[in-house]
Amino acid sequence: MQIHHIDTLVSLLKVFDANYFDHALTPRLKGLNPNNRQDLSTACDMFLQAEYLAFSDRERQNFIAIIDDYLEQPDCDFGDLFASLALVFDEAIRDQRAFMGHLLTIILAYETAHV
Repeated sequence: MQIHHIDTLVSLLKVFDANYFDHALTPRLKGLNPNNRQDLSTACDMFLQAEYLAFSDRERQNFIAIIDDYLEQPDCDFGDLFASLALVFDEAIRDQRAFMGHLLTIILAYETAHV
């Protein structure tokens, strides 16, 4: 399934994309497995949280709505999204739907803490 809002989601995940990532910070990701909820949460707290919260309320709600909408579609594996990214994690993401589900949980927690 093609993701129509791929640019929006790329803008969210660019903090982990080798094309945008500050490679001097790569050692901070060492040993963090993006397939593990706790490790992903740690990585997001280090690299995504501040960037995410800098987006407007409208933009943040848009990220949440897009991810949620695609997670509700069982045939969406986020393949188009991940094919457009060069993630800096040592480990490959094994289940892209699970990763995005974990990411959604993390950003929803940021929203709750931010209010």
